[in-house]
Parts: sequence; C-alpha cells; structure tokens
Amino acid sequence: MPPPIEWVPCTGETHGLDCRVAKTLPGNGLDRDTFRPSFALNASGKPVLSFTRFPVAPGSRVRHWIVAEADGPVLNAVLEPRFHAACTFEEALINEGKVVLSISEIWAGSSAYDHMYLAGSIGDLRLPVVRYQKMVDPAEMYIGAVSSKLYLERYKSSLTAFDWTFSTSQVVFPMLGDPEGLIPFERRLVGDSVFFPVRGGGNSGILSWDPENGLRPLLRWYGDRTRGASNFGTDGKVMVWTYGEGKPPGGWYHDFAQFSTMVAPFTTDPEVAQSQAMRLRSEPEGQLVGGDETYVVGCGYAAHVSRRGSFLLIVNLSDGSAWSIPTTPGLLWSYTLGLTCDEVFVVVSGKYGRDIVRVRLDSLGTPLPPD
Repeated sequence: MPPPIEWVPCTGETHGLDCRVAKTLPGNGLDRDTFRPSFALNASGKPVLSFTRFPVAPGSRVRHWIVAEADGPVLNAVLEPRFHAACTFEEALINEGKVVLSISEIWAGSSAYDHMYLAGSIGDLRLPVVRYQKMVDPAEMYIGAVSSKLYLERYKSSLTAFDWTFSTSQVVFPMLGDPEGLIPFERRLVGDSVFFPVRGGGNSGILSWDPENGLRPLLRWYGDRTRGASNFGTDGKVMVWTYGEGKPPGGWYHDFAQFSTMVAPFTTDPEVAQSQAMRLRSEPEGQLVGGDETYVVGCGYAAHVSRRGSFLLIVNLSDGSAWSIPTTPGLLWSYTLGLTCDEVFVVVSGKYGRDIVRVRLDSLGTPLPPD
C-alpha cells in the first residue's frame, strides 16, 4: 500500500490563511494533469479523499489510484501500469461509503473500446468488476455518480440509475426527451435521490428524481429564459445554488442582471424547494456554468470557485455572511472538494497539474456582510 497523505504548509501568498497542501511524491510529474480528486465524509464525519499519485518513484511508469482518510490510513489502492497506452484508468468516485473506478481499453485500429467499472465499499481490499460493456464510440459512456443506494450512469441517450446488485435499473432522464432540448451535467446523489442541472443555449435549471416521484423540475421554469439556476450542491440537509434573474433576450449564462446565492431545505419536491427558497446574498461575477463552479455544502457552510472572478467564495448559511478569497500565484483556485466543520478542501492548479489544499475556516478573518 502507498503511504498516507502528508500535509505541508502552503507556499507563496496565502492571505494569512492556515493552509496546508498534500505533499506529492518525488518524480518528474508526468501525467499529473489526469488527476481529478473527489471527496466524501465517512460514517464518523471524517474527510476521505480519492486521488492519483504518479509516478510512484522517479522513472517509474506506474501510478496509484488511492482512497485515503485525509488524516489517516489508505483505504483502497489500485496500481495502474502505464506501459499499455490503450488501457486507461479514467476516474474514481467516492460517496456515502462507496467507491467506483472506471477503466477503458481502445481496440487496436478502431474507435470501439471496452469499458468496465470496479466498485465496492470504501476500505474493501478487493473491488470486483460490477459492470462491463463493449462500445463503438468513446463519447457514448460517461462515468456517472454514486451513493449508498444507487449508481448513476450516462450511457448513449439517457441517465440510468442502477441499484448496487445491478439487477434493476430505471431511466432518470432521457436525453432526447427534454422539452427545451437541454442536456444534463453534474450529478449529485443522496441515498436514492438524484439532482442535476440541465443547460443549453444560455438556459439552465435544476431537475430532481427519486424512485417514487420520478423526474421533476426542482428549480426550473419552462418557457422563462429570464431566470435560471445552476451550481447546485447539497449535503442531504440543505440545498444551495446560484440563481440568476433579469437576463435579456438572447443572453448567455453570465448575462443575468443579478446573481444570488440561494438556500432551501433538502427536498426533491419543486413546490417545497421553490416556496421555501431563501436568498442569502449576492454573487458578484456570478454565472450559471456549473462544472468547477458547483457548490459543495457541509456543516452550515457552502463554497465554490468563481472562475470568472478568480476567487473562492465561502458562505455562512446561517446569516449569509461570506469570505471572498482572491486567487494568487500560490493559490490558483480550481474547484472545491468538500467541507467539514473546521476546514474547506480545494483543488488548486500546481506546477505539474492539480494539488489538494485544506484551509481552516477559523483563519478566514472577518467576513463580508450579506447584501
């Protein structure tokens, strides 16, 4: 097993923050750009990280895919040989005690490829293959999202939810069935509930799904392009998103007259979400692009990166106060990973790709008042 994560002080201008970065192992940094970490909390509320470490040693042509406690042992590790360029480990996801690793192999002289998932519980010594498919177009398959009850897969023309026996499945979203032609993006799973934004042509909204009620327009207003919602995050207790309003005809995701940070109790019911939604504060330099700007939520806080404004925004959900931390050469914010009651974990752009930093919330200083 590879060694646990070692944390060292951040270097460069850090705005006086109590900041530490995950130390990388020695090596030439090749292929660091393929690393995309993910974050979860274990049953005790401790942070768990999924990430790659490459190379394992100077001159090595292997890398580890690792799931480890932020301040504890390595829980899962897969060693990937890099001498076979056609076989690629693509991404690892963790959530609610589950881990899924995606692997593909291109057929020689063809665009077709084999795709499989290794999946199981975090901490299992072995991860069995739970799903295997042959495909003729690499664009057909995208690794989805996981929870304690579901594996969500985007394949060809639909989002499909499987139980963990893979014996039953339900279509969550038929790609060609949206009345406004929007397509789904970032997926968030909590138990058997699914949330995801849909976007297209400057129009955006949030849909929800659960086995009992099916697909519903949680935060979406059909036929009304003057307002929209995106950057949705939830911890299963509350939901946080960016709301845009006052967009002119033909406007794009950044053209709304006003952007606000919104909060509501956790629900899949559109009536409850929209009737109980509360505005916390404005979002300067906001936009509804999702992706790296998606909120993470936890312990009464929400955080996301504004790529347009080049800052990390952390919002106190109890009163709408916030901290806006600008990017510096030492902290090139990429996207937020997760929150505990004491820290925010963020991915930053480093010398060879991406690094993980952790910042103590009690070092943020005086917050900005809500507006």
